[in-house]
Amino acid sequence: MKEIVTFKSEEYFRDRAEEVVQKHAEIITRAIPTADVHHVGSTAVKGSLTKGDVDLQIRVDEAAFDYARSFLDQTYARNEGSSQTSFFGAYEKEDEILPLGLQLTLNHSVVDNFWKVTRFFKENPDITENYNRLKLAHDGKDMDIYRDEKALFMRNLLESESYQELSRRYELYDKVKIVKGEKFVTFEELHHLSELEIKEFVSAILNDPELLDTSTLNIVISGQEDVCNDLIDVGFSLHDETVQVTHDLKTEIERTTLYTFVSLHELTKDKYKKIWGEAMTDTFNASSSLSIDDQLISVERELGSDYKDSCMIVYEGKKAIGVVMPHIEPGTKAEGRLFYFGLVPSERGKGKSKEIHRQCLRLLRDEFGATSYIGSTSVRNLPMMKTFYANGCKETQRNRVYTLRRI
Repeated sequence: MKEIVTFKSEEYFRDRAEEVVQKHAEIITRAIPTADVHHVGSTAVKGSLTKGDVDLQIRVDEAAFDYARSFLDQTYARNEGSSQTSFFGAYEKEDEILPLGLQLTLNHSVVDNFWKVTRFFKENPDITENYNRLKLAHDGKDMDIYRDEKALFMRNLLESESYQELSRRYELYDKVKIVKGEKFVTFEELHHLSELEIKEFVSAILNDPELLDTSTLNIVISGQEDVCNDLIDVGFSLHDETVQVTHDLKTEIERTTLYTFVSLHELTKDKYKKIWGEAMTDTFNASSSLSIDDQLISVERELGSDYKDSCMIVYEGKKAIGVVMPHIEPGTKAEGRLFYFGLVPSERGKGKSKEIHRQCLRLLRDEFGATSYIGSTSVRNLPMMKTFYANGCKETQRNRVYTLRRI
């Protein structure tokens, strides 16, 4: 008996699809911290027609692939209708509120394109509409015939010049670190790109449809004077110069318990934002264009559902004296960072930051499981630099932060 295919608007499934995506993306990233999880397929593209199944692509590097496969084998059922290779694995979970499919792919392999195809449909509504017309032509008809027509459609799409251009753009993006906030996007670690690729990269982000409404673009770069001049030529300005340091947390760290850290789980947001706002007043670091509310939203977006674990007020007795935000850098297993570190103005210059920072290092190691620490501050923030060095941090590089603000 032949299988019949039917379609509905993705809007009909949207809320349930988002629930499934959020639930399983969290399960996967908790187990595989370095995984890059994407909602792919038609339920991810507004305006699409879809069968109503949800698809996730789980992108991992070679070092994590075998572990990721082992975890997925224990957590989901293998999709026996798909091949399993050294760079691809297919899984499914039928007993969800919507059927779930999962594709495990090795980064940069021949099958690592689901996320880019989804992005292509999002950026090209006319292509989505053409795909919808194909689906409508097969609605209520033989699934096998539809699959053959779909395969031909997708082959032509992948070979098109416009898709190749998008694929190249995202290949460049994939080589750098991207931090997305509420109203900004920051690009870091451009040292993986050649000078020619950086120029290509800058052109790509300036013309990326997804970024056109982003009010602030930041590029963090080390040296490369020609590239810095090119950034200025296209509208960026030098916002700050920073020092980056590191610390091996496997070494002994002096135990200090002079201060109490209280997380956002035990505080109101208003209280937290009040102390954070005070800590950001009159500092040596370059000022932010974001409000406290926007910055807290950005923290939640970057750190995920556990962000409250990291948002802490520092108390000396019953007195709130500063804010710290220890966390494991997203996409890493054990790289400890401080999203923010600062004292309120009345508590600066009293030698307290060294002790608080030392407690943060121990907290990152003992409570968050970090094995290393990376810190950064403005070259103008001499007190923070002295704190780094007093606690055994070593300078690794200096960077320039270039900013483009769109009104």
